[in-house]
Amino acid sequence: MVEEGLSEARPGARGAAAPVVVVPGGEDASGMATMIAGLLADNVRDFPSRARAARLARGAVVLQATDRGIAVTLSFGRGEVAVTDGATPGVAVIAGAWLDMAQLCSGQGSFAGALVRRQVRIRRGHGMAVLPVAALALSVPRSFYEPARVAERRSRWLRTATVSAAVMAFGVIVLGSVVRVTESGMGCSSWPLCNGLVGPIGRFHPLLEQVHRYAVVLLTVLVAVALLLSWRHPRPGRVVTRPAAAAAVLVVVQALLGAVTVWAHNAPGTVVLHLVMAIVLLGTLVTMAVAAWQVPHAHPGAAGSGSAASPVPPRSRDSGSSVGLLAKVTLASTLVLVASGSVVADGGASGDCRSWPVCGLDGHPEHLVVLQLVHRGVVAVVSVLLVALALHAWRAWAEVPWARGLAVVLAALLAAQVAAGALDAVLGAPGTAQDVHLALGAALWSCVVALVASAWVRPVEDRAHSPLQGRADSLSLDPRASSSSEGRLSAKERP
Repeated sequence: MVEEGLSEARPGARGAAAPVVVVPGGEDASGMATMIAGLLADNVRDFPSRARAARLARGAVVLQATDRGIAVTLSFGRGEVAVTDGATPGVAVIAGAWLDMAQLCSGQGSFAGALVRRQVRIRRGHGMAVLPVAALALSVPRSFYEPARVAERRSRWLRTATVSAAVMAFGVIVLGSVVRVTESGMGCSSWPLCNGLVGPIGRFHPLLEQVHRYAVVLLTVLVAVALLLSWRHPRPGRVVTRPAAAAAVLVVVQALLGAVTVWAHNAPGTVVLHLVMAIVLLGTLVTMAVAAWQVPHAHPGAAGSGSAASPVPPRSRDSGSSVGLLAKVTLASTLVLVASGSVVADGGASGDCRSWPVCGLDGHPEHLVVLQLVHRGVVAVVSVLLVALALHAWRAWAEVPWARGLAVVLAALLAAQVAAGALDAVLGAPGTAQDVHLALGAALWSCVVALVASAWVRPVEDRAHSPLQGRADSLSLDPRASSSSEGRLSAKERP
């Protein structure tokens, strides 16, 4: 029998046209045939993945209880699985002791583990391809018996993948800066291969450029893994899957922009767009990582219940809050700040203001000095917004996880970034100083995104004064947020 906890799993299986399990022997069938048929019928009814496996399988496999001298044949066909007594000659066989076979088919072990421990043996025969599909159809997901442990393990994988992707995106941005300041951008005149080669490249500039491309490939893999894990996570909600899906699209767009940059021979406009898109991708990945770390998880139920835990209250499960105007304006302004810095660097104006905070022409082209002064004006305005956001988060977002810590880090990064910009200007923008300046800028952007994302993922009622919006709710929980909880597998009676 199946308890009510599986009621939400059943429509998926039925909608996928689960195969019918039949026992041609009827009442005269052996106990083993009846047991296997019952377990398989439960599986294809309750677990959509098992129904798909049984529906796609074609062929026959024999299950043999070696200690009792009995066997049954499972014949997978179109929309039907027949369980008959006896071993069909010539087909593949899964053999093992009766108790071991019963435990495997009831989900209390894995076929792979049983093979390693030699609890079961495989005898080759016709239709070997049906073996893994049949093993899957007969097994029960481990999350059925250990929902809390499986959920926690998936959460760890999801968190690791999202943080790794965000860190990798940061590294790609810094490495891209190194490629730019060392003038290695055209070290590879073709794309995606470097001058028709995969690598390694014997010269410095092509090697650096190709390493940057390989880093982007690794980032793409990490983003794809994070997206897959967010879909498979038991309770991520749209608050994780949405930024994960957006990141998957952005990383493809970013790779194509890299190709356009190469084809355009590093035209300043394409380089600026390439960096801005990289910053947007980094922000998306930081949002995904924050959501993965703060998403509600299932918690253990009552001891001995054998059921999956009821979820934590659905306060922010599937919808983020509407963050305040100050946070939105600061976020957009910080992106503009990074873009203006890129325009200065790629426009050739980095070394045209050798004093700080203001400078004269000093023989430099007027339009380049104007670019520098505009960038410094943007820095001044955004700095005020960043300080205001940090103070607002400290006072009003006390209930938001990490908010106060991120506010302190934000203030420290802002001070470091301003100092690095001043030093960069006074020294005439040497390559190392430019790399440090961009790295701090990317870190500052990540901190702002993490602070705002924390408030978006875990909304609190904020009625404090905001410098831009007066007395208002900076964060509000969407009243339409679903309060229903996803069905979790509870416990299942097995023979």
